[in-house]
Amino acid sequence: MTLPPMNYEPRGGRNAVRSKKHRDWIRKHECILYERKDCSGPVDVAHCRDVVEFNERGGMGAKPSDVFTVSLCRKHHREAEKRERAFGAEYGIDMRAKCLEFAKASPDKLIRDAAKAYKS
Repeated sequence: MTLPPMNYEPRGGRNAVRSKKHRDWIRKHECILYERKDCSGPVDVAHCRDVVEFNERGGMGAKPSDVFTVSLCRKHHREAEKRERAFGAEYGIDMRAKCLEFAKASPDKLIRDAAKAYKS
């Protein structure tokens, strides 16, 4: 059996911005639903697929740019992944605006600059 060649193209679309510095900074925040007092588990970096256009995501199943991330505890992250479109509406949160709020305050200039291209 012969293995196929390795694919070295970055996942998440051609224009996806990735920043470990930004993701590490996101993890330092509480869950965006901390006021509900029902958070559990460590804080994850949640990529919000439902707030970007299909072509910005890079295709089916691809993660969007790190510009579109928020901090969610493990419980709420799992919940958001199951019901992406309904999650923000159920909790009264404009997820796109929340992502861009994080991005505009990011310690990574690359993320801050990328966020300027989007309207909240």
